[in-house]
Amino acid sequence: MTKRAGAVVVAKCIAFLAGWWRGTPEASKTTKASAFQASTVAGAVQASNAFGFDFYGRARADQDNFVCSPVGAAIALTMAAAGARGATQAEMLRTLHIDPAQLDHTYASFATILAALNARNGQDGLLLAVANRAWVQRSLGFRREYLSLLADTFHARLVEADFIGAPSAALAAINRWAADVSLPRSCGHSV
Repeated sequence: MTKRAGAVVVAKCIAFLAGWWRGTPEASKTTKASAFQASTVAGAVQASNAFGFDFYGRARADQDNFVCSPVGAAIALTMAAAGARGATQAEMLRTLHIDPAQLDHTYASFATILAALNARNGQDGLLLAVANRAWVQRSLGFRREYLSLLADTFHARLVEADFIGAPSAALAAINRWAADVSLPRSCGHSV
């Protein structure tokens, strides 16, 4: 994949995640009935799979050769939803197919999926490393409870960067981090 093609995929993913698709016929198919009780690992897997099929279908678009792992996006967006409130959180949970009941248990279920994936690394010759970190605009304030949830439940930390004043430096920092935590084969493409 070329850098330009990678940028197109990233742009499509961002557009999808930002709610760009609201006006499409597919958006009307997502209803309350498609929300899963994700307070158990089985429910979190169902929600992640439903989100993954939506994500893949929209991100793939007209590309014939497209590969992605939506579970990482589902886990990362669940982490972000934990810090959101009101209509923003409701929209994120709807997009993720997560029933908003018992959110504390839901976050724990997604963290369990993350831990289970990472526990597979090195088993049966499998190389697998899933890492999550929240990157945010410098100077935004965050509730202590959210920072604790990231650290204690997801074993992730929130890192500040200046996306507005120094976007290239912010992206370079993310790419350095990704290179440090990823397997060598996965570092061929940058954000």
